[in-house]
Amino acid sequence: MQTNPAEYPDPVRSLKKLVDEEGIRSFFNGWQPTFLGFFVWGGFAYISTEYFRRLIIDFVGVGATTLEVPIILAAAATSAFFGSFLIAPFETVRIRTVAEPKFGSNIFTVSGRILMVICVVEMPLFMFLRSLLTLFSIFEQEEGVGAF
Repeated sequence: MQTNPAEYPDPVRSLKKLVDEEGIRSFFNGWQPTFLGFFVWGGFAYISTEYFRRLIIDFVGVGATTLEVPIILAAAATSAFFGSFLIAPFETVRIRTVAEPKFGSNIFTVSGRILMVICVVEMPLFMFLRSLLTLFSIFEQEEGVGAF
């Protein structure tokens, strides 16, 4: 609908057109990597939220009893931030599965082809490391001391 508003004028006609052209099965493309990604993310989020909560409580000390809600919110936000890095590869596979159905027949073939393209063809390991060094050099101040 967003890419071609003339062809897909409203949600109801768009859904009908998709079902007529591609079948009901097209709505379920990419569910495996999404399910697996959110399964992993959920487990990580629960464990890391508890870890960060205890870490913050130990850091705050005795005054932590009056700050229970802000501590939980800070721990959950930190956990969600780091969990986003875990879910990104799964969403990459899902998007490739939906956008190019002939790219692979299942989650394993798509993942393997993506890894092959990233690691061998498009971005060798040294290029990845070089890009990280460039990223970290952005944060340096004029004196050479990190700005973190």
